[in-house]
Amino acid sequence: MKKFTQNPSLMRMIRLVFTLCAFWFIGLNLLWANPPTREVRVIGVQESIFQTQQAFFRHTIDQLNAVVEDRVYMLRPIKSHERFDMKTYGELDFAIVSPHVFSLLERYNGFTPMASLYVPVSDKPKPVMSTVLYASPERLQREFHDNLDTLTLGIFAKRPIAVIAGDVCDTALLLRNEMTLRGLNRPIIHEAGRGLSPEQAVKVAKSGAYDAIAVSTDFVRELPPYLFDGLIPVDLRIDDASGLVSTTTPLPGWVFAAGLETPRDNVRDLTATLLSLAISPKMQWGLPADYRAVHQAAERVKDEAYRSFQKKTLFEMIKEHWVWVVFGLTIVLGLAWHSIVAERMVRQRSAELMATVTKQRAAERQFEELERLTAVSQMSNIVAHELRQPLAAITNFAMGLRRRKENGSLTDESLDFALGRILSENERASDIVEHVRGYARRRARIVTEIRLADLTRKIMGSIKTSATAPVTLNSDIPADLVMEGDTLEVELILRNLIKNAVESVAKTPDAMVTVYGFGHERGVELVVEDNGPLQTRAELDRLAVPLVSEKSGGLGLGLSIVRKLIESYGGRIAFELARPSGLKVYVTFPVKPDFSEHV
Repeated sequence: MKKFTQNPSLMRMIRLVFTLCAFWFIGLNLLWANPPTREVRVIGVQESIFQTQQAFFRHTIDQLNAVVEDRVYMLRPIKSHERFDMKTYGELDFAIVSPHVFSLLERYNGFTPMASLYVPVSDKPKPVMSTVLYASPERLQREFHDNLDTLTLGIFAKRPIAVIAGDVCDTALLLRNEMTLRGLNRPIIHEAGRGLSPEQAVKVAKSGAYDAIAVSTDFVRELPPYLFDGLIPVDLRIDDASGLVSTTTPLPGWVFAAGLETPRDNVRDLTATLLSLAISPKMQWGLPADYRAVHQAAERVKDEAYRSFQKKTLFEMIKEHWVWVVFGLTIVLGLAWHSIVAERMVRQRSAELMATVTKQRAAERQFEELERLTAVSQMSNIVAHELRQPLAAITNFAMGLRRRKENGSLTDESLDFALGRILSENERASDIVEHVRGYARRRARIVTEIRLADLTRKIMGSIKTSATAPVTLNSDIPADLVMEGDTLEVELILRNLIKNAVESVAKTPDAMVTVYGFGHERGVELVVEDNGPLQTRAELDRLAVPLVSEKSGGLGLGLSIVRKLIESYGGRIAFELARPSGLKVYVTFPVKPDFSEHV
């Protein structure tokens, strides 16, 4: 022991070993307490009905997490309705998708292929997929009889072909591409078996509703062979490059792609790791295939999803919409020509208009005078008509006095009554004449407050006295209903309407004329209703014809001047059929009549 401790070199070696062990132990504790941070990378995986492939993709991500120490890879499922939504892939670092979807990602989102999925083809993995078309003998037996073994792809142009739900994305592209390459019309593709298992979906497609069933080679590998018993493969061929037996020209298969924003060193490291993984004896990741054929197929068949994101040149847009372009240019040229012609016409018309402005102003002044003369002429007709009533009343009372005097029954009381009525009717006739003369001299209205109930009873009493047939006159106007206006004008309006209503019911049993009124927020409304013979709309429409006398219709010669009087107050007159027969006349005066006009 003494010898051992006296050797300086050996002691230095022992101390060095103990120091290294101490540092190693401390470092382990620090690493255990503070493990290194791992970056998170999101891998989107397109969902499909290929269960074996889906399991392979999940195992790929699990092994990546087990092998790579500085990163964590999270799986993000991409639903079938999201597969063509480019916004979904903007949040991803990597994506495992079918070739059809990858063509969009590569073209419009900047994704690059890292590795392709190699599947067994002739006992050797190849990065390809294709489509097999199976004919339904139940549908074609009647048409082709015993020649079903010689069916070709061209027979199914424009025929209904079923594609299994979940297998539509690339199968439809492969089938349409093959039809286009052969110069054939495209088939009518139907999605079958939505929401069902792959086995159930095949049985639905085999039910006889379609002429054929198209399935991808990946899908054929997923299902047991007996499911296709009874179906006839159509036009099978061997691809020289891959050795794949199918109906259509193969395209590159599923791809592991990197997003545009993913760091390039991560892409290189992950690509090397993918190529070194041993996940399944049947499938493996290999070098990326050439996906230009997929782009060419999408362009060739004018795939809607592919072309919907494509930025078109101006020439392409014009070529695609040339009909609308020609139509638009025609409209523009037409508008330009119309603008030139219109400008010339405007200048010409303006000169003509300026030349007639002076004449028009002079004509307007003459027209005003002519209008007044026309109104006076109309007023003369109604005055002659109105004067007959007070003159007839005066005559009746005078003849009554003569008869009473001749038979000796004349008393002082009856004499005073008759003389009073004669004077009253004479005064009314004088007022009518004076009002017309005043209008001709532009006399201003004499505006007073009119109690409509009192005025209506006065008019009814006068009309009933001179009536030649029994008629019941009713007045249902509130005692406090008043309006502002010229008493003679309002009396002319009511007298004409009531008198003509009385004349219209002269030959009607139980003849009745009712006048009622009410006030509302818009003004005062009066209604003259009779039960005369008026029954049809045609008879009612004749009332709107000016200067036409229709006694049987309930209106007389004074309708034109009555309408002008009402409109001069800012009011209106309307007519309506009464039930079961007769006429209703509505007269409305505003709350504040405008007395600036003369009639």
